[in-house]
Amino acid sequence: MGKRIVYADILKENTPGAGVEIEEPKIKHLIIPDVENKLDTIIETDQSVVSNVDFLGQVKGGVITDTFSATKIFDMDNGNVQKMLVTSNLTSLSLSNKVAGSSYCIILKISGSGNYSIPQPDSTFGTRTDNSVDDSEENWYPTTVGSKIIYSIIVDAENETFYSIETITI
Repeated sequence: MGKRIVYADILKENTPGAGVEIEEPKIKHLIIPDVENKLDTIIETDQSVVSNVDFLGQVKGGVITDTFSATKIFDMDNGNVQKMLVTSNLTSLSLSNKVAGSSYCIILKISGSGNYSIPQPDSTFGTRTDNSVDDSEENWYPTTVGSKIIYSIIVDAENETFYSIETITI
């Protein structure tokens, strides 16, 4: 069995010893297995872990497949990698709930009959990097079915946002 680590609010001077129970509802337990470099637990709410790993923002895995919307707002609380099948013209792209120090990936996959228009994202995507596909040019995006447009978004510690675009044409 793994080691049980109990962490508490240091300001309240909660320092439990082995086998001591704390009756404060905000205290969470982590089970650390004896396998090196593996955390094996389920935590149901956002937590800060007192160690060399700090979960202060959005740490979300997996790929979220979003429902198509012509005026799409990607909610970054849903996950840091989101994919949407484009089945018609897009009129706007936006982000919500970004967290400083995070990185995100938005993947648009051309579906349906293809040949749809894709707008420049709004200011929530931040500043486009110099080595990105230039989305200010006309017809910058692929239009064939199966092609992908990949937005990489970085939010720095001061909450300044940058994005770059890569495309894969099928």
